[in-house]
Amino acid sequence: MKKNFVLVFAVFVVALIGIFSRPSGYLADLWPANSLILGFILRDLRLVKNGFWLWSGVAMVAADLVTGSGLSKAVVLNAGNIFAVMAGVAVACSARLAVYPVRDTVDVLNIALVAFAAAVAAGLFGMFANPLLFAGSVTEGLTYWFVTEFVNYVVFLPLIMVAPTFNTLTPEIIKQRLARVNPLALIPGVSVIALCLLAMTISGPGVIAVPLIGLLWCAFTYSVFNTALVTLVYCVWTLISLSNGYIDPDQQISYWLNVISLRVSVAMIALVPILLSCYIHRNRARLKDLEYASNHDELTGTLTRRALYSLVQEKETPASMTLLMIDLDHFKSINDNHGHPVGDRVLRHFVEIARRCLRPDDAFCRMGGEEFMVVLSDLPSEDANRVAARIRATFEENPLVLDSGETIDATVSIGVAVKYSDDDDFDALASKADRALYEAKHGGRNRIIHFAD
Repeated sequence: MKKNFVLVFAVFVVALIGIFSRPSGYLADLWPANSLILGFILRDLRLVKNGFWLWSGVAMVAADLVTGSGLSKAVVLNAGNIFAVMAGVAVACSARLAVYPVRDTVDVLNIALVAFAAAVAAGLFGMFANPLLFAGSVTEGLTYWFVTEFVNYVVFLPLIMVAPTFNTLTPEIIKQRLARVNPLALIPGVSVIALCLLAMTISGPGVIAVPLIGLLWCAFTYSVFNTALVTLVYCVWTLISLSNGYIDPDQQISYWLNVISLRVSVAMIALVPILLSCYIHRNRARLKDLEYASNHDELTGTLTRRALYSLVQEKETPASMTLLMIDLDHFKSINDNHGHPVGDRVLRHFVEIARRCLRPDDAFCRMGGEEFMVVLSDLPSEDANRVAARIRATFEENPLVLDSGETIDATVSIGVAVKYSDDDDFDALASKADRALYEAKHGGRNRIIHFAD
């Protein structure tokens, strides 16, 4: 109930903002309220059942009344608003369009499709409301209401859909993010503002596209949300500037077809940086996933052998280094007696236990099969020995418990090699640890053997 009240109050506030942008006797230049309602519902469809849409309609009527509108006009206009919003929700649900969370360019296009559907519904409503309220024609009502609503949805809805959830916007988190802001990272956003100001000094139909290069820069640099935020600033500035004559497109703004053309152009420009930002960040995420997959063992999540060797070569030579070569005892018997799926669970169980015994920055890799390697850097040999002992004892004392209740007892053998001088390269140290492991395996298993020169 409290959440509903907050959301409805937000609708009331943004409705007031829209009303103040409304030319005397006609539709608002900016009307974010419908996008806010539609965005909230698409993010949480439970709001449809608890009547949020109805209370939002009441809030918009109240905003009209407190600013001097007549009751009948307020009711008709906002009935059209709610009708358009629910049409968008119906299309999104019936077509099962993926619109939240926004992960890819297809999701942005789906949002545009929902905006189009809601705008069509607004246009159909305008066919009847325009003659009734403004003594206009049916054609103008269809066209102007459709275009006005479509532009407003395209301008505001993407930002609402990509906005972070409320629980990630605590004062502490916001403070931390602001502290990490690099002043140089503001340059793309500042360039958009500068280009908007430049557009005020020139004229021509293409003047509204002047800030586009800055918006594309933002798409390459910022998150999808920040790109959508900057794009919103551009759209609001452009729409207000067109209405008030701050920029000169060298056309008669009083002619409503020109107004429609320019507003649609703004909407189309607004989609470009958001689509591009989604595409870029999706590809970056895929590349990151591929990089992770190439550097980590699929079964256990530990580093691969190649990744471990690359990591060691990239790091500065530590003051001390200890290698643990670890092998699960009688692992073939576990696979033969219980099956490979159980063997896989034993490997993952061991990794979970070993990780709890290691520091976060200790390198841990699966060499292959049931053999693992741990690199302990900048750790005295006595402490490294205690780490090895803790891994062996903890794994022995915590057998894997299957869903059936059966326990799988397993142990490990560990070979330890310590780097005593700079003459010991990593390959030589790994060979020593492997020889120590060999002695542990052939000396009875479930033990730790240190390499002795």
